[in-house]
Amino acid sequence: MKSKSMVFSAMIVVFTMIFGCSVRAAEKKNYTFGMRVGFATEMDAQNKTIYTDIVKAFSETSGYDVSLKWFTNDKDFVRAIEKDELDVFYTNNYDLTVKYLRKKEYDPAISPYFIKETFSYCFYAKKGGRFDSVESLKGAKLLIGKDRLTFYLLRDFIKADPDKYFKAITATPNGMSSVYSLALNTVDTIFIADPFIAFMKMSNPGPTKDVALVKCTEQMFSPPIIFSKNIPQDLKKGIYSFFVNVRK
Repeated sequence: MKSKSMVFSAMIVVFTMIFGCSVRAAEKKNYTFGMRVGFATEMDAQNKTIYTDIVKAFSETSGYDVSLKWFTNDKDFVRAIEKDELDVFYTNNYDLTVKYLRKKEYDPAISPYFIKETFSYCFYAKKGGRFDSVESLKGAKLLIGKDRLTFYLLRDFIKADPDKYFKAITATPNGMSSVYSLALNTVDTIFIADPFIAFMKMSNPGPTKDVALVKCTEQMFSPPIIFSKNIPQDLKKGIYSFFVNVRK
């Protein structure tokens, strides 16, 4: 009877080990952090290097195997999200951020930053010119980003219809190209996020030397890192804690 009991107990242990292994095998072990920034080539290269190191450091300290997947266009980025290929993702595109936060499958986590916690959108013009206030910009040739958020912020900031306020409005793919256009006198003013100017003053100060600040909007936060609700709570907490202290 004793030997039968021992055999039965051994069978339970083996069954438990097999079952436990199969459950763990079913659990996802590799997680993907997707990023789509799209500032400009120079800034994207910097961001890719920074976030590659950050995700690697997180993997080494957290025990989770997380890899960074960098996207160079919105189409591939959205496709990866829709196919549930990304467990965590970040984009500076507010339109996409709002779209996915409206869905029940995703949660916001924390807004990442390295230099300053908030930023503003600002009007810039050439130094010493007649464009030194928002009022003086009426009838000017304006260059702005092609995203909807920039246009909404612009409209709210000037308290008027931009199409009637400015002589002409041209869209540009990113803030750095806006600075180049202003330096070349192809436009009278630009409306961009101030980190572009800060970055160019460090990396390529030439085009910013004759650029003057006109006025800025109120400070705002960057879009948040977004979690899929399918990932473990420990991983969510780990990423949050890591990014709270990442500047250190």
